[in-house]
Amino acid sequence: MGAIAKSTAETGPPRRGKRDSVTRRSARLGYVISTPAFAVIVLVTLFPIIFATAMSFAHVSAGPAGLQFDWAGLANYKTVLASPSMHHALAFTAIFAVVGVVVGLIVGIAVALVLDEMSHGRALVLALMLVPYSMITVIVAELWAYILNGLYGIANYILMSLDIIKEPVTFLSTTVGAFSSIVLAEEWKTVPFITLIVLAGLRMVDRELYAAATVDGAGWFARVRMITVPLVKPAIATAAIFRILQSWGLFDMVFVLTGGGPGASTQSVAMLMYNALFLNFNLGQGATISTVTMVIVLVISISVMSVFRLQVSAGER
Repeated sequence: MGAIAKSTAETGPPRRGKRDSVTRRSARLGYVISTPAFAVIVLVTLFPIIFATAMSFAHVSAGPAGLQFDWAGLANYKTVLASPSMHHALAFTAIFAVVGVVVGLIVGIAVALVLDEMSHGRALVLALMLVPYSMITVIVAELWAYILNGLYGIANYILMSLDIIKEPVTFLSTTVGAFSSIVLAEEWKTVPFITLIVLAGLRMVDRELYAAATVDGAGWFARVRMITVPLVKPAIATAAIFRILQSWGLFDMVFVLTGGGPGASTQSVAMLMYNALFLNFNLGQGATISTVTMVIVLVISISVMSVFRLQVSAGER
């Protein structure tokens, strides 16, 4: 022990300059290794965003030489933001996002709590639950369109067999029915994703905390409220952010299931952008709708993460 102390005293601690040099070399190596991944992100993600934003400030027309860009300033934004169709699409998408996220989180958390209590068969149930999430959205929409069909749909057959209804119901012919059908189909597909994320958070909770709470007389609801929810907040916040992003990008389900109808009652922002770009070939306004949606989603995501960070900081204090 004395020899070690003597050796340390003779050599002294590592010099600060040497440590800084090693840190700089490690940082340079990290930059070199991450450069290809960063380049891919720029090409796949940032470049389309920048290009769409630039298009939103121009009148874009197609000619023999290709696309022609004429500076338009804020003209596209004034047109889009003053459009009743845009107002309706924003309102529909926002309501769908709120309802979809709330319902999805409630059902997903409930299912995750049940799976967390299971001692046998959890893997099989998870595998079966992930089947809807693994299916292509277009296929899911076609499946639910068949189930909810007013003439030969199985939903009407089951409801009439149980004497819940007396005659077939055309679920997709009314605004409320179409909206409810979209929510039902979307939740059927995405709830397994929420369940998987929340269940992963639940499996990280120390079981001794539950045992101690049970000894202190806490019931199941008290344990969930005082232990489970606070410790699983990161997983819940992650699931919520992903569902918000998915909700504001709603297109496939609406396009196949209702076509935006009846009328334009279920036309989402993404579908409005599709119509502007590919049906009306108004690239400038389509890019403007895309840019406005991107800003809204960015603000919502930052707000959710900021609230979650504040809650975590308050809990740590």
